[in-house]
Amino acid sequence: MSYAVKTNVDHNLESQNEMALAIGDIIELEITQLNKDFHGQGNLGKMKVAVPATLPGETVKAEIVKRGRRRMVAKLQEVLTPSPDRIAPGCKHFGECAGCQFQHLNYDKQLAIKVDKIREYLDEFAKDLTLPEFTIIPANSPYHYRNSITQHGPGEPGFWQIKGIGMMRNTECPVTVPAVETALQDQRKTGFQKFMEKGIDN
Repeated sequence: MSYAVKTNVDHNLESQNEMALAIGDIIELEITQLNKDFHGQGNLGKMKVAVPATLPGETVKAEIVKRGRRRMVAKLQEVLTPSPDRIAPGCKHFGECAGCQFQHLNYDKQLAIKVDKIREYLDEFAKDLTLPEFTIIPANSPYHYRNSITQHGPGEPGFWQIKGIGMMRNTECPVTVPAVETALQDQRKTGFQKFMEKGIDN
């Protein structure tokens, strides 16, 4: 079943469509903002719908994978109208792995969003203080800079999928320094078989 979010529609009909949505349904949604987890978010009636790997200004097609009373999470199926700031992510797991939120956004925009978020925090929690203006120091590269990662079980250690829907087995992590990436690859080649022999699979 598919639903489209459109402007200037009957709100009673929109409310009925919103209530009828179930996991597995496909929706068409306009992304209006980034939420606190930096996932793209739009509104379907009174429901907030988070669609990871999307950007404000985009129109997307997505599949509902998680539903609450006021919020839903949807998995991106297709970007119908891309943002001019969208770029190709450098990791094949982006959009599924919960480790990164910004690989699809050009680096200058990433930095600007981070500065704005810090200012929001300071305005909320340090509004009585007079603080100097600040800038952000960019990394030499948005990849190959992390010197550690945390993996999770049960079973063969892996990474959480977005929103904790499940575990996943990454075959690469290009934000890490080469030594960590090599160790990850070695684990995949030698460690996986040991878990399978014990009947353990994520």
